[in-house]
Amino acid sequence: MIRELGVTRLKRIESHLRELNERALRYYLEKATDPTTTKIDTAKLQPIELDELAYHQFVSSEGQGLRLFKSLFNPVLRSHDIGLCQRLAGQFLAYQWEFGFEDKGAERYLRWREGELHRLIGDWRKAATLFEELLEDPNLEMSVEVAVVGSLGIMQMRFGKWQQAETSFQRSLELNREMGNLLGEAMCLSNLGGVYQRRGEWDKAEEAFEESLRLSQELGDRHGEAMQHSNLGGVYQRRGEWDKAEEAFEESLRLNRELGEKCTVP
Repeated sequence: MIRELGVTRLKRIESHLRELNERALRYYLEKATDPTTTKIDTAKLQPIELDELAYHQFVSSEGQGLRLFKSLFNPVLRSHDIGLCQRLAGQFLAYQWEFGFEDKGAERYLRWREGELHRLIGDWRKAATLFEELLEDPNLEMSVEVAVVGSLGIMQMRFGKWQQAETSFQRSLELNREMGNLLGEAMCLSNLGGVYQRRGEWDKAEEAFEESLRLSQELGDRHGEAMQHSNLGGVYQRRGEWDKAEEAFEESLRLNRELGEKCTVP
């Protein structure tokens, strides 16, 4: 029921933007042809005019459109509604064409999100094709590249391609460190620990999980802390270090109970 309500709300937003598009275009064409208008005083604008001004900024200022689009698109992506995702993406690109500007960065972002959608619904081949095509683009933004290689690594892990997954996660780790993204770094280290764990490389897995735990604690990410304590417990368990395993699992259990989460043993 919650999903249906969310999708309904987003469809209403989509319809509102389409109507606003037509009004905004007329409104600003009129302003542009008025020789006495040199500056718009936002304090004197009516609510509908402010709404149109926001839309005008959306379609005419580089980066504004993509930020607004993300706020609409990402919740729909989480609902796995392919049709609505495709309509929103097509609508965004149509706005770009209509207002005469081209944002290749936005198009690359859309292709990545399309690949994510296919990955989430299990269409691995389509997702891999989109990701690999993106990685061949010499102008690919670092923020998109780090997400693409991370997604590829997750897919490679699922199919037991451990070496390829390790390469992807190492690349994602390098990019996150270059960007100063500590949360992304912690996630990459956790994924690398998972690769090492599945290959039986317990010392390397322990090192990766401990570093991820340290970053999670530094960031105050208690969900991340709980996960890494559980991961470390799994490493200790498989090495027969029962006291350390018990301590790690108990700490993970304590954190998960505080967060209202269910705790499972790896």
